Order: sequence, then structure tokens, then C-alpha cells
Amino acid sequence: MKRFWVDPHSPLPPPVHDVPGYPGLIALGADLSAERLIEAYTQGMFPWYSDDQPVLWWSPDPRMVVFVQEFRPARSLRRLLQQLHRQQQQGIAPWQLTLNRAFEPVMRACAAPRDEAGGTWITEDIIQSYCALHRMGLAHSVEVWEHAAASPPHDAPVATAPACGAPASDAPRSDACPSPAGPTQSAPGPALIAGLYGVAIGRMFFGESMFTRRSNASKCAFAALMRLLQQQGFEIVDCQQSTRHLGSLGGRELPRAEFLQRLPRLLRQPAPDWAGLRPDWPIDWLAAAPCAGDASKAAGNVPKG
Repeated sequence: MKRFWVDPHSPLPPPVHDVPGYPGLIALGADLSAERLIEAYTQGMFPWYSDDQPVLWWSPDPRMVVFVQEFRPARSLRRLLQQLHRQQQQGIAPWQLTLNRAFEPVMRACAAPRDEAGGTWITEDIIQSYCALHRMGLAHSVEVWEHAAASPPHDAPVATAPACGAPASDAPRSDACPSPAGPTQSAPGPALIAGLYGVAIGRMFFGESMFTRRSNASKCAFAALMRLLQQQGFEIVDCQQSTRHLGSLGGRELPRAEFLQRLPRLLRQPAPDWAGLRPDWPIDWLAAAPCAGDASKAAGNVPKG
């Protein structure tokens, strides 16, 4: 009989056979160390569970991905990015964007309850394990900040419906996060209004979650991340499971077998020096868009659906 329970000293099984009755679930266990996370990601799996469950290791079929060189912001997001770029040129900077400036606050904002039930899959153990990956240089965050005196851009009114957790929403949160200068500063500093985080191994980026407190702010963070990954030669962002929100950002489904077939080559490629990276912000997307030759080259390596 096939065993699906994995103890701390046993390797994860390959993501070939699902737990009967649970499509995409590969194994159950109790170990969530940074080393176990690395093992899981390099095999195409990720953890997703609640506090009252064992660690559940998933590899969905199909898999939601974004092909980096194919990414183009939707028209409304392009308008917002261009507006923010013009405001920067005029000396107005309502939003600022950083990389790896507030990894744990981003995770905790994503972990805040999405509804009255108060549930979240980003448990305290998840936060501590991914923070360990961050200290190892394998987990990264993109943050969007707003100055206290700044007004949101006209195309980005403050939304009202709370949502967070898996990267499936762009609604605001009401919970507070430390500003870059820390919680003891005497004057109000920039407020963390949006962010996302994920894991990068080689030239493969595994997206985990995003949150926002301003409409479209997390989409700006995603666009900045995609631009950075384009510049660094990444090919795929793993978005895990299919959602309408991810579809609006260019996500599409791949069969699990194809995703797993593509993965090893990307993992073997040398990783960029994340400590030296600086994302473009604000993005002049019309000037920053990849040339047609780059796009056609990338298109030649992906299936057409």
C-alpha cells in the first residue's frame, strides 16, 4: 500500500500520485523546516494547510503560471503606472516601492484574516519557516509604501472589501504594519499599503501571496516584480492555483507534467544577486516593455492555447 505520510527523516514522494480523493495533494507530514521547503519547491510542491491540520504538500494539476516575457499589464494598470510615472517626474511620489525591505511585515499582512471567520493558511510556523528562507536569500518580498501626507492616485481609490491570503485578491486590509524606520519613530513615516512575497531558486520564481490596502497597489508590485524578472532572464512565475485574479495578471494553466518537466532546467540556472537588485519604480511601461524580438523568442518556447 502506498504511504502518503512523511516523517521528518523521510524524503517527500515525487508529485505523481495524489492522495486518493484529494486532487493535487501529494503528502502529509509534520516537518516544515527551511530545508524541507527547499526540497518541496525543487520538486514542484508547496505547503498549504491550516493550524489544525498536519503540513499538507500540494502539486496541483493543472498548475497556474505566468510566462515572464509574455506579461503585459492590463490597460487600466498601464494607465495607473503611467500616471505614477508622471507624478514622479513632477516631484510627487505618492507611492514608493522597495525590494526585501519588510519581508516579515508583508507575510503578516497577507496572513491577516480575510473574513469574519478569521481563518488563514499562513500560520505562525509558515511565517517562521519562510523568514528562515528569506535569511538564506531564497525568499523575497516587494513592498509598496505610501507617505502619510500623500493622496492615492486618481486611478487607485481606497477600496473597502478586505481580502488576503493566496494571491487571488487586490482588496485592502485594515491591519497595521511597521514603517521602514520601525515602530518607534516620532513622526509618521511611510505606511506599508501593499506587498507580495515568494521563493526564488535559480531562475525560477514561486509566487506565494499578496495583499493590498489600496486598489491596484499590489498589482503595481506584481508589475514591478515581473519587470525585474524580465530583466534577470526568468521565464516562469509559479502562481500555484488558478484564480480569476491571477488570470487578469496574465496567468494561465499548464498540465502538471509539463510544469515539472520545465522546472529542473530553471532551477539549475545561476541565481541573480538579489542583494544588488533594484526594481524599476515608477515604471514607464511604454519605454520599459521588452522589444518584439525578446517577446517572440519567449513565445517560441511556450505552447499556444
